[in-house]
Parts: sequence; C-alpha cells; structure tokens
Amino acid sequence: SLQLGTGTDAALYHDGSEGTLQNYTGNFRFIQSADNSDIQFFCDDGSGGITEYLRFDGGFGSPQIIIPDGVGMNFGNGLDLRINHDGSNSVIQSNGTGNLEIKQKNDNADIIFSCDDGSGGTTAYMTIDGSAQKVVHNANAEFSGTLTVGGIVLGSTSERIINVGDTDSYIGFGGANQFNVSLGGVASLTATDTATTLKPTLTVGVNDTGH
Repeated sequence: SLQLGTGTDAALYHDGSEGTLQNYTGNFRFIQSADNSDIQFFCDDGSGGITEYLRFDGGFGSPQIIIPDGVGMNFGNGLDLRINHDGSNSVIQSNGTGNLEIKQKNDNADIIFSCDDGSGGTTAYMTIDGSAQKVVHNANAEFSGTLTVGGIVLGSTSERIINVGDTDSYIGFGGANQFNVSLGGVASLTATDTATTLKPTLTVGVNDTGH
C-alpha cells in the first residue's frame, strides 16, 4: 500500500480484489485547480465498456454537477425513485413502494407548474397557493377522462355531467350543436341550433305560493 502523511493519515492500496483510497485524519478533499476543467467519475457500463457516471464541471461559468444522458439517479435500496434524462426527455419515476409526494414546507409559499407558452417563453399554468389555500389555473383545462367534484362527475360518457350513483339523469352534449337534459333515462329536453324539443308531457302549474 501507499502510505500518505507522517502518521499514516491516508492510504492507497489494493488487496487483490479491490482498490481502496482511505483517509484516517481530518477531511478528505478532491481539488481540481486547472481552469475550466472537470472532475469525472467513470465506471463499467454493463456492456463491456466504461461510461461517465458523474462530473463536477468547472466550464460553465458557475459550479455544476452533471449526470450525463442515460444515467439514472436512483434513491432507495430497491431503486424506488429514479430521476434521469434519456437524451430526449426528463423523467421522474416512482418504481417501488408507497406514494410519490411533493411537499412545500416554506410558510405561505407555493408550488408552481410552468411550461412553454407557445411564444418562446414560459408561463405558470397551475399554482398551488399556500397562503390562500387554493389551486389557481392560469390556462384552460381539458379532461379526456372523468373528473369528480363532490358528488358530480364531469366529462363522463358522451360529454355529460352526472350525479354519482344516478347515471340515468344528466345534462350534457349529444353531438355537434346539441344540448341534452335527461331525467331517469328519459330525454326531457333536447336543444340544437335549429330546434328545442321537450318530452311529450309538459306540466305547467301554480304552487301554493302563487309561483
């Protein structure tokens, strides 16, 4: 082994199976003093070659830690959470057990979801407002499936709004330029851009208050 320091403060050795760089005294530091240069970590790529897994990059004008394309950063003993960029897309993926939670612990602070605005910039599309305790949508929202709000289902079959547990009664859109109201499975009202049709029996009366 290679002994470093007057008191064998660090050692570099190989035991026939693996190489080890070990420190015994004080901090252990890696220092790259060459301007605009990096510290790079390489390892076997599982296919007979080697690839870069991690880089401390000094060439960006500010300190950067780089995880190259295709290298996943995994958390948990069972690779339960993975963050990576495959060269085309960025992915946050939960693979193991439990929920995937996003938490904002700062008082009165928000969680903001921003995306391209179609004009060369970015804009906030949704804000979870921690001070107002509300969710703010800053753009139109479309739902391709169903959305349940309380006991009401929005965006169900045939573009209907129904009451949970009573799918025969609904209001919705039956087609182009057509609006429907159905009660108990009976089409009570159908309105189009050319006509409005009520169910066969229409009852008009006055209640005991005169209305």
